[in-house]
This record gives sequence, structure tokens and C-alpha cells, in this order.
Amino acid sequence: MVPLSADVLASSPGQYELDNTEIRIHRSNGRLFLEWPGNGSAEVFATPGGRFFCPQLIFSDVGSPWLQFIQGPNAGTTKIMAGDDGSIELRRVN
Repeated sequence: MVPLSADVLASSPGQYELDNTEIRIHRSNGRLFLEWPGNGSAEVFATPGGRFFCPQLIFSDVGSPWLQFIQGPNAGTTKIMAGDDGSIELRRVN
């Protein structure tokens, strides 16, 4: 694991939607957390290769810990792609 970049910490917090479920990304003390309704909050980690993972997602509808933060034209995260192959889209709603 490596520290999260300032860009990811600044641009990723917000509300995201997956199949009518709102997932919240928030930061606390220089760390990033994913909050899944009914399953609590879990930390998001960065790898040296530039990938992100949240181990608890293995037990969610996603079924995989891997995440990719997709930046929009204004440098903010517009969506998060999840899953081993990045085929699950969490679309930013706020």
C-alpha cells in the first residue's frame, strides 16, 4: 500500500450510485472511506501500481475489492469503476 494522493483525497469524496443504491465516499484524517448502506464504512487503499482497493467490497454486490477513480474534465472524480475488470460503474450523483 502507498499513501493516497492529495488529488484523490480532494476530488473523490461525494455520493455515488449503483443500481439505486447510494454509496458515500468520505475522507477522514488523510484517509478515504467508502460507506455502503447497511454495511458500514470501510477504508480505501492505494497500491504502488496506481490501483485502489477496499477489501470489504468482496462481500458486497460488487464482489471484488478493486476500484478505479475516473477524473472528469474539471479534475473531479465523475465515476468509480469497480470489479476485477472495471465493468461496474458507480456514477457520481453529488
